[in-house]
Amino acid sequence: MLPHVFEMFAQSASARRRAEGGLGIGLALVKHLVAAHNGTVTIASPGEGQGTEVTIRLPIVCENAGELAVTAPRTMAPKRILLVDDNADTIEALGTLLELEGHEVKRATSGADALSIVESFMPEVALIDITMPGMDGFELAPLLRLRAQCSLTRLVALTGHVNDVTRFQKDERVFDFHLTKPLSLDDLADVLLCS
Repeated sequence: MLPHVFEMFAQSASARRRAEGGLGIGLALVKHLVAAHNGTVTIASPGEGQGTEVTIRLPIVCENAGELAVTAPRTMAPKRILLVDDNADTIEALGTLLELEGHEVKRATSGADALSIVESFMPEVALIDITMPGMDGFELAPLLRLRAQCSLTRLVALTGHVNDVTRFQKDERVFDFHLTKPLSLDDLADVLLCS
């Protein structure tokens, strides 16, 4: 599991069995925040049940007359983002992360909620979960495209299911981008920079 612990929503099988297992965003958020401060984070463990060591290294900033040579993290202009996902915990966690980056975020837990929100909100990017009960992402996306306020919105499909990837490839015209879960923060940043 170590190669995947910094991926968004990544969890080991044993963590998913426990009620207090969390969402799997903690280490992804740590990595993102540490990188924003020009640091690094590594993780090591001798095996399951034997503990974990997380090491964070941040640069030391000394006050002196010399000029600081700090590499700035990737920055982007704030975006108006619509998140659509039926999992309330997931949408809250991702929404909070995006708001920490300075984006304006509206959350919808269904296709109908999303359609209601865009009556008064013009998103630049819509992150849409494909597998939602009722109106799924493939049904919602064309309805958003029909609305004038969404004519320039970048639609991003989010899924963790192989069948959805195949369906997306057959009908690429609906979505501008496709991201798989667990969501990589770097991939998400790439999509937001393109928007």
